Amino acid sequence: MTDFKTVVRTLADGGVEFIVVGGFAAVVHGSARVTFDVDVVYRRSTENIARLVLALTPYHPYLRGAPPGLPFRWDAATVQHGLNFTLKTDIGDVDLLGEDVVRVHRAADPLVPTPYRRGQMAEAKGAVPGWRFPVDELFE
Repeated sequence: MTDFKTVVRTLADGGVEFIVVGGFAAVVHGSARVTFDVDVVYRRSTENIARLVLALTPYHPYLRGAPPGLPFRWDAATVQHGLNFTLKTDIGDVDLLGEDVVRVHRAADPLVPTPYRRGQMAEAKGAVPGWRFPVDELFE
């Protein structure tokens, strides 16, 4: 079970620049959705990647769904050369997203998200009627 507060607090206390997205973000905003992981978009600067790696290292990050024993090195070089990581940690499942895209899932077609990129206005139709926000604000 993911300890959502500990994941967010660990990243924040570690000085990691990130935003929470996905199911947990929807729950925080009042959705009744059930989620089992924390999805975060992290800033891809060299300094921030170093803080991210340092913050999560004590919780033994490993690729979620990978066979046990598969070689995986959790370090800044790995994150710098990768982009998105689905991790299993001692504090729960964490999805790290390195791309500047927001995907909104709608009840009418929950398997096909609507992507929004920088410079666009995202809408959370259905989940939070009338709620719109500039995508750029999520990445600053």
